[in-house]
Amino acid sequence: MEPATLNCEHDGLTLHARALGDGPLVLCLHGYPDTAHTWDDLLPRLADAGYRAVAPFQRGYAPSTPAPDGDYSIEALGRDVVAWLDALGAEQADLIGHDWGTTAVLAATALAPTRVRKLVTLAIPHPRALVPTPKLLWGARHFGVYALPIWPERLVPKAGFAHLRAIYKRWSPNWEPSPEEFAEVDACFSDPAALRAALGYYRAVMRGGLSPRGLRSQALIRKRITVPSLAIAGGTDPVVGPGHFEAAASAYDGPYDVVVAPRSGHFPHREEPQLVGDAILRFLGSAP
Repeated sequence: MEPATLNCEHDGLTLHARALGDGPLVLCLHGYPDTAHTWDDLLPRLADAGYRAVAPFQRGYAPSTPAPDGDYSIEALGRDVVAWLDALGAEQADLIGHDWGTTAVLAATALAPTRVRKLVTLAIPHPRALVPTPKLLWGARHFGVYALPIWPERLVPKAGFAHLRAIYKRWSPNWEPSPEEFAEVDACFSDPAALRAALGYYRAVMRGGLSPRGLRSQALIRKRITVPSLAIAGGTDPVVGPGHFEAAASAYDGPYDVVVAPRSGHFPHREEPQLVGDAILRFLGSAP
């Protein structure tokens, strides 16, 4: 079944999402370089289990519109998640996030902890566990590159998005995806406004500094998590490995478990969808 399309008007934005199923709400937030289609394997499994599975396109990722005020701060990402709960009439929901989606759901949980039943994060541990080391800084060097003006907008689309192919390979060295895996991302970033928005997430972090938005975002993302949480780590991720996720346990006051996808790098839900889907459904339990 083809997912339905949902819209959410919020903060001067029109946010779009793909949705399947009826029942308790599960929001699935994507990262970079990715779109809501990253959850195409998981949405039907959640729907079959009795959930209403909704995968938004994050702010600026087409067809969601760019932020009119250029706000791509962590705080703004968290507000978007809460806005979806309001728009869909959900007092509470389960949240799933990958990469920047992890940042979004952590921020949303910090903003509105009573509205989150359970939390699932993939590929990125809680930032309390990310102590800078030469290896980590080198693996995350794209943060500095993307903060530069103008040049990243030229770099990413060059030679048929060869830069993105290199990013996937760097972060998931054992993954051999088909060209179709990249089709939706290429289509999204073929829109210059969408690409500029995606880069804006990195610029907000690197340039936010001591601005009010930056300070609020830093405070949010470092709050302790009180809801039951599951973290899914890629066993072959060369940048953040399972040890980072184990170290992040100190950031969680509620129950916290780690599942390792042993053959996966940075995209475990795409590299080992069966294993990851099984782990998520076990953690969420049967929909009431």
